[in-house]
Amino acid sequence: MSRQLILDFPSRPEFKFSNFVKSEGSRFALQAARQISSSTDLPYNTLYLYGGRNLGKTHLLMAIGNSVSENFPDKKIIFINGQDFVRKFAEENTQEITKNLSRLLESDYFLLDDVDLISGKPSAQEKLYHVYNTLHEKNKKSIFTGRNRPEQFSDMEPYLKSRFQWGMTAEIKRIDDETTANIGRLEGGLKRNIIPEHAFLDGEFRSRSNEKLADVERKFRGVFDEVASRYPEAKIDLDIVNSYQAYNIDAKSEAVAMIGRALSGMGLEPVLETTGGGSDANVFIEKGITAIPVGIGVRDFHTTWETAVISEVLLGARMCEAVIKGI
Repeated sequence: MSRQLILDFPSRPEFKFSNFVKSEGSRFALQAARQISSSTDLPYNTLYLYGGRNLGKTHLLMAIGNSVSENFPDKKIIFINGQDFVRKFAEENTQEITKNLSRLLESDYFLLDDVDLISGKPSAQEKLYHVYNTLHEKNKKSIFTGRNRPEQFSDMEPYLKSRFQWGMTAEIKRIDDETTANIGRLEGGLKRNIIPEHAFLDGEFRSRSNEKLADVERKFRGVFDEVASRYPEAKIDLDIVNSYQAYNIDAKSEAVAMIGRALSGMGLEPVLETTGGGSDANVFIEKGITAIPVGIGVRDFHTTWETAVISEVLLGARMCEAVIKGI
């Protein structure tokens, strides 16, 4: 299956500022995204948005493109993912590279998602440096997203990291350290500018605290109830399903110590981290069975570039063997 690597706008109209999940942790980033897509004269032409997975970086980037396209239809907006940027400039055909480069240099708004993915790719970094400088000289706007702050990138040229910091930098944070929420899908209608008879919204909220999870659910229900009260002729069917219960594991528990001993015997140091995702461990723990998720070398979960490092997967197998033998 092929996909379009470079997107023009309007594209993916479901990504709007109006349906971005706002919180104290994302308020500043949302404001910065709105500002750079408006007609307001700003003292900067670069915006760098950063934050963890599933917090809305791509949503805001696409919303910038759609907002500019709607309000300034004469502006040319280009969106490309970091991995696709690397692919486009890894072509052996120099004519194709020149064509791709020219297309980016013609943009008024250059949107690059997941800029982390050009780390360790010197050729792509060189091309991006050229694109950025050219657009900056022409007073065009460049917006980037990444997982980390620019100065935290490894295998990234210093001259490029400095460019990411020339303008505004904004972090997208979780609702709090334990809780997050996002709208994953919004569908409705078959054509633009026509109010659909039905609309479908799909999202999720997660927390390591069941109390906070219940609080977020109450807020979501409140929003839908408020909208329904404004339009008595409309009907809202709200179905909230509890997929699994949150849990916390005592770092001093025997199960953690058992895994720690196995790793230490392999010459590895265990690192304890909290996560907001679900796994089989949720099901086991809900049934009263002790379970601890252990990382096995998989990168970029649930993305089109998800990969597993074979050597680390093998280490995971060796750890399981050590745990079993140590029981």
